[in-house]
Amino acid sequence: MTIYTDRTRFTRGFECRWKRLLGFHAFGTGITANRVAVPLALGRHVHTVQEEVTKILIPTPKWSDTVQLTVRKVIQDTCDKLTKEFEEELATQPTPRSDEDRRQMDLLPALTHGYARAVLPWVLENYEIVASELEISYPVPNTDVIWMARPDLVLRTRVEPGSTDESEQPLTIVDYKTASYWNAETGPSQWASSIQMMANAYVTGWTLQRKVDTYYMHMLVKGNKRYPNHLTHAYFRAASPPLFEDKWTTARTAKMSKVRVADYRTIQDWIWNGLKSEEVGEKFPVVGPFTVHQYTVEAFFRGVEQEEMYWHNNLKDLDWTQWHQLSFQNELDRRFPRTFACHDFTGSRCQFYDLCHKQPEWGNPMQSERYKIREPHHPQEENEDA
Repeated sequence: MTIYTDRTRFTRGFECRWKRLLGFHAFGTGITANRVAVPLALGRHVHTVQEEVTKILIPTPKWSDTVQLTVRKVIQDTCDKLTKEFEEELATQPTPRSDEDRRQMDLLPALTHGYARAVLPWVLENYEIVASELEISYPVPNTDVIWMARPDLVLRTRVEPGSTDESEQPLTIVDYKTASYWNAETGPSQWASSIQMMANAYVTGWTLQRKVDTYYMHMLVKGNKRYPNHLTHAYFRAASPPLFEDKWTTARTAKMSKVRVADYRTIQDWIWNGLKSEEVGEKFPVVGPFTVHQYTVEAFFRGVEQEEMYWHNNLKDLDWTQWHQLSFQNELDRRFPRTFACHDFTGSRCQFYDLCHKQPEWGNPMQSERYKIREPHHPQEENEDA
């Protein structure tokens, strides 16, 4: 018997048992809404672009004009490819593409070019990239549980050649996090004691046989529909030759209109040539380093064993073909108590609301075309016991 788990499913189960039940276990590997969730797709695509960029930075060069041009080309080529695929996927949806969809799609080049301008030079000046999107399978000691992890970046403190043994330099991990807003006063505290980040740092050290005693959060602030990010929307006044050329600013100014940047110039040009460095940098706070506390990690993994055994024992004899039967639903209620926390702090509704509240077609979710089988996030899941 082997039980696989990871940060997302573990924490999801504490938000609401049914978020984990439906999202990771129902009908085999879990289900997800069939509609295109644009914000979720954005986060996934940002990671894809970042991975493509970091691949070319191993071994890690210092930042230079040549590196900048190479990075910009990789970002733009990858963004163009993903945007085309994204537009084709949106075209299959029953609802027309909205202004919010366009804003989210504009954020892909905005966030990735912005990160490259604001943060990547600092990374390359101070660190070498050891690994990107490193797949980890950590056997929790004395259990049948495998903790799956995939840190976005593993970094080693940069030293001058020959000055000291590189193998002795400390490692740290980085997690990219897209967020609608960021509060510099209260934001860091939520990550300073993140046990999931500590755990992922710990298992990274186990995998590489090197201690990883710190972690960073690299925030990518995307704004929201009401307050769009100035990486994608700005104030503009068209040229009036010979009096003045096109005028652009991030602040409201008389006789200037707020516009979507992509309607007038490429976002890449706006990020690299139109904005001041501090205007870009404020959207990409680097948070940390935070310390990994070994005792806390060990206590956490002791709890992981019990939590995952709870799930394994309660899932193992369920017949999902009986989903539509009242007796099956009652049994799920008994085994997996719900919080019915159906809306988050932004007012967004859980994707499984219709199923939990027995809305029309709840009894046959896989044939209603509202849901589809979740694709595994880690390759190890393909070996998971049924």
